Amino acid sequence: MFSYLEHILESQDKAEVDRLTANIEKCKMTLQRLGYADIELCKKTLRNLGYADFTFKDISALFLEQLENLLQGNESFISCEDLMQRGRDNSVSDYVVMFYRFVTSGEIRRRSEFFKPFILCLANTTVDEYCKTSVEPMGEESDHVQITALSDVLGVPIRVMYLPCRSYDPKGVSVYHYDFVPTVGDVPNTSKGDAVPVKPFITLLYRPFPGHYDILYPKQSESPVNPERPGETTLAEHEKIKEQSNLQRTVFIDNLPFRTDNEEVRKQFSDFGEVLSYFPVLHEVTRRRTGTGYLKFSTPDEADAAVAAARYTGGSRILLNGRQLTVIKASDKKARDKELEKAKSDDVDQRNLELAKVGVILKDSRDAECVSSSDMYLRQMLEKRKNDKLQSSPDFHVSRTRLAVYNFPMTLSEKQLKYIILDAILSPDSKQTRVIQQLKILGKSKHAKATEKDLKRGTAFVEFSDYEHALAALNALNNNASKYS
Repeated sequence: MFSYLEHILESQDKAEVDRLTANIEKCKMTLQRLGYADIELCKKTLRNLGYADFTFKDISALFLEQLENLLQGNESFISCEDLMQRGRDNSVSDYVVMFYRFVTSGEIRRRSEFFKPFILCLANTTVDEYCKTSVEPMGEESDHVQITALSDVLGVPIRVMYLPCRSYDPKGVSVYHYDFVPTVGDVPNTSKGDAVPVKPFITLLYRPFPGHYDILYPKQSESPVNPERPGETTLAEHEKIKEQSNLQRTVFIDNLPFRTDNEEVRKQFSDFGEVLSYFPVLHEVTRRRTGTGYLKFSTPDEADAAVAAARYTGGSRILLNGRQLTVIKASDKKARDKELEKAKSDDVDQRNLELAKVGVILKDSRDAECVSSSDMYLRQMLEKRKNDKLQSSPDFHVSRTRLAVYNFPMTLSEKQLKYIILDAILSPDSKQTRVIQQLKILGKSKHAKATEKDLKRGTAFVEFSDYEHALAALNALNNNASKYS
């Protein structure tokens, strides 16, 4: 079922996770009725199978935790690489397999009258004995009875492809398939009648020798041939094909509002096609959003449509909360490094004018909803003053590491303001020092008394050690009155 977990990770389908979780809760009730609620009995069963003193409750909790962590936004989010690593780690994967074997055994026992004729044909034994000897032990091959039970109990459709033995077709190799479709209630599993008409998103290839199942992925492009075994591809080649396919369906988005949530981005781009996943890029140190992200569509054409719409010069392009988004096709690291080298060799404006719009709140944008009219007027005046300076002389530029802070209470000291900024951008256990190089509040000295005019508003300049921390501070404090209260 690694393929199923991989499907959840790529699709980010929370509804599917909720549905599966509900089915697992039903499985627990079934297994309790069958005796797995007896902790000592369950421990004894696992000890006999070579496992530690775990109960089914423990095993199911481990599985549900891994299932939840496949969804973006969880603190222990599992990436594709993490999922692959867990699949190779027997200390993790064995308990997941054990969970599947238990729920399969429970489903076969629950519907023993339905499965009994098939079991008699296979093993000529009782249902209970079949489950003890062929379903629950690790290392036993899964037959069609077990796949049917697992598909039904979890509600997951599965397609199994297979090659007929000793068949020859001059026109090519004949490949057959059988779909295991989840049943409705206790209706027998079938692809017709009252069964759920669901298209399988898990495809397996059954190989009778040595007798196991391989995962099949949809063909996206011509596959390179493995010279050692013609007609097959190596694992590295398969991973390369899959990566290329993912890149063709993925776009990189820039200039996103920092306070935009994932659902807003997915909804904005759903006009171009089915959105499979969206991952915002977080700052490596502060773990806050950087205003960029990667969004994957179901097809390359949908990704191309989004890129074309963002480049369209005859309309408003793609706007989100008042910001015009930059959308380009995602590229691999080699291509990205090449683009960076090209950008360095080009004649780039050293005045950093592209940063002049960062942090600007437009009047009709979502960020402006909580801004008072007087505050908006002040922001517009400051924006106009900045633009006038940049246009009047080429000597003016936008600093990458210095921020101007306005409109904070003048009663704040430089030490207090510095604490507010560091608290907003650094985690409590951070050991970083010298993040702020210099902080200066204008019009305030140690010996001068604050006048009534000074108490109305404060102005300060803050110099950071690098661009990343300056951007993180702007993201965290801009239009955030709660930080100064």
